Amino acid sequence: MTSANTLLKNILGVKGAVVQGADFSKDSYGVKKLTVRMRPRKRESDRCPICGRHCSVYDRSGVQRSWRSLDFAGILVYLKAYTQRISCPRHGVLVAAVPWAFHDSGFTKRFDLTATWMAEFRRNHF
Repeated sequence: MTSANTLLKNILGVKGAVVQGADFSKDSYGVKKLTVRMRPRKRESDRCPICGRHCSVYDRSGVQRSWRSLDFAGILVYLKAYTQRISCPRHGVLVAAVPWAFHDSGFTKRFDLTATWMAEFRRNHF
C-alpha cells in the first residue's frame, strides 16, 4: 500500500523532498485548491541555487514561499515551504535551492517545463 506522502510526491513529480501535510480548500467561486506543505530532505537542503554546493546557513528567515504546480484533475495545486538564506563562497548570500523549483521561480520545475514546451510547440506549429 502506498503512503499518502509517496502518492503526493509521485503525482507532483518531486524528488528530494518530504511532504509535511496537505490541505484542500475552495475559494469563493468554488474553485478547488490543494496546498502541499513540503521541505527539502536534509541532503538537499542548504544548497546554492546556482552551483548546487552545500553552503552554510546565513539566516533562518522563516519566510514561507509558495510555488504553483500543474493542476491535478481540475484542482489548482500549490507547494509551500519555509525558506532560508545560505552563504555561498562563490555566489554570496542567496535563498537556498529547493528540489522542486528553479532558482527565482514562483512555479515548480514541471510547471515551468510544461509551459516552455507548450510555448515552443505553439511557435513551431501555428
